[in-house]
Amino acid sequence: QMLKDAGATGISPVTTSPEMLNGVTAAPNAKGDEVAKAFIAKAKSRGWSDEQILAGLGVLNQETGYGTNPRTNVIQNQNGTAGITGVFQQDMSYRKYGDPRDPNVAIEGFISEFEKRGGLNAENPWDFAVSGVQKPANVGAGGYWDRSGAGAGAYLQGLQREQALETYQRLIGELS
Repeated sequence: QMLKDAGATGISPVTTSPEMLNGVTAAPNAKGDEVAKAFIAKAKSRGWSDEQILAGLGVLNQETGYGTNPRTNVIQNQNGTAGITGVFQQDMSYRKYGDPRDPNVAIEGFISEFEKRGGLNAENPWDFAVSGVQKPANVGAGGYWDRSGAGAGAYLQGLQREQALETYQRLIGELS
């Protein structure tokens, strides 16, 4: 089991009951913990497992540090893909959910695409979050691949799982 308890990490968790997460959203210009908590609330409301939530938090942190990167809402051309923007750095195909510069819209887009594309049944949610949803270009795109060409999910998980777990425990409390 990869999970640690909050006491082992020196974190004093703020326990938030599932009921307290109902309807939690982020302000349109939110960043940091507010965006992370809105993502957790939305994913929990849709029945995501703890590991699926951690994988989503890992992508969210890898892409923009939960929206704290100053270029989060700058519309960019990345690796030949135009229109990349928002906390999940989504391309133009996500505009069907609205403007991804609003973190709630970006969260809805990521969660909906994860679900539509089969992520709830994926054996490895970390790999699926990258390969099935984010689909970055290979080398250098968001740091998802290492120099040896290791799989996207394994690399993201190695980089982001501990931070995602710390964020979850600090904002919500223990994993269920």
